[in-house]
Amino acid sequence: MRGSLLFTILTMLACSPVNPVNLPSKTVSEPSARSHDVVTAAGDDQTPRVAQESQELRVRVVEPVRVPVVGKIAPRVQGAAHDGAIIDTDTLRGHYVVLYFYPKDETPGCTKQACAFRDAWKDLSKDGAVMIGISADSDESHRKFVSRYKLPFLLLSDTDGSLAAKFEVPVNKGRTARQTIVIAPDGTVKRIYRKVDVSAHAQEVLSDLK
Repeated sequence: MRGSLLFTILTMLACSPVNPVNLPSKTVSEPSARSHDVVTAAGDDQTPRVAQESQELRVRVVEPVRVPVVGKIAPRVQGAAHDGAIIDTDTLRGHYVVLYFYPKDETPGCTKQACAFRDAWKDLSKDGAVMIGISADSDESHRKFVSRYKLPFLLLSDTDGSLAAKFEVPVNKGRTARQTIVIAPDGTVKRIYRKVDVSAHAQEVLSDLK
């Protein structure tokens, strides 16, 4: 009987699944899709839901637009003056630059303003200041204006209003508002005149250059 019992136990052990040292069984799940895998159904031509990490990132770099703010770098002014001289304010560092916007050549207020700058030119220019008058008039109109009143500074034509827009100067029916921007030798905006009294403005600007 003892032999029969031993045979029965051995038979049961042989038929049981082996789990060494009674370690608990562990269920292994399938690995999930990694972040860099493309997930898409077979034959599906739609855009994958997960982009590959190696996909090139395209970034369009936009040059920041300068706006006239006192103490900040002034917007750049480029163009050909009435006499053909090339103007680029970024190359005028080390000098004061006076940009005076005005409505129209030969009109009473603009003529008075221009002649006041002319009469004060010796003091305005003695330290190398550069003055540029800007309006929507043509180069030919500027040449006649300069010749008639013997203006010693440059005039720049802004027929499309793009320069006025850079300095937030309004243009109405082809006439630019009368405003002045004074740029310091380091290229920063020193003073912005949004309202101008032509009878006193030359002396105001002169005081800014000291």
